[in-house]
Amino acid sequence: GLPRLTVLFGPNAAGKSNILDALQALSRIGTSRTLAEALREPIRGYPIEAFAFPSEGLPALLSIERPRFTIEADMEVGKVRYRYRVGVTIQPRSGSLGVAEEFLSSLSVKGEPTGTPAIEVVDSEIVIRRKSHPGRPRKEPLGQNFAIVADQRLGAPEYRAIEQVRNELSGWQTYYLDPRVAMRTARPPSEADDIGVLGENIAPFLYRLRAEHPKHFDAV
Repeated sequence: GLPRLTVLFGPNAAGKSNILDALQALSRIGTSRTLAEALREPIRGYPIEAFAFPSEGLPALLSIERPRFTIEADMEVGKVRYRYRVGVTIQPRSGSLGVAEEFLSSLSVKGEPTGTPAIEVVDSEIVIRRKSHPGRPRKEPLGQNFAIVADQRLGAPEYRAIEQVRNELSGWQTYYLDPRVAMRTARPPSEADDIGVLGENIAPFLYRLRAEHPKHFDAV
């Protein structure tokens, strides 16, 4: 697993940005209203570029009926470990995105799924189990344009696992810090709560930090 702060550095084309894009995509899929919203900026490129192109390039991708990618992560939320996996498909000619798979389960100390999954696909439907009636789960069709974990209507106490994973994903932040461009751009004072994905707000953020939290500023 990754610690709370992870710094990636290395030569060009080593895969740093791909790792960050994958983390950011999973975070946004699990917290955004729609898949289209999740895969737009600041993630690089168009949503179709999130899918692996065949060796023949874009024409070959357009000939595939439903290209698909899957992202999976194990995460610790308090004392509980979860595994969350989501698969996304695209209709290449229309750009329509849909959920092809979704899975959420707690993990044992050995890292294996344990108990009944909170979310899983059964007979081409997404099954969502609630705490009080696990034998009478809610069911949703595959292909919807949003992830079940991102549905704000599903929360504690009935859907505690879903709420915990959604909250965990919402706290993930990724940054592409390049001191040659964005971090040198002049910015006026503002109520910046974050340095910005590219570090473009680092100056107003630090000025505000110094004014409102001088001890934290001194620590930086």
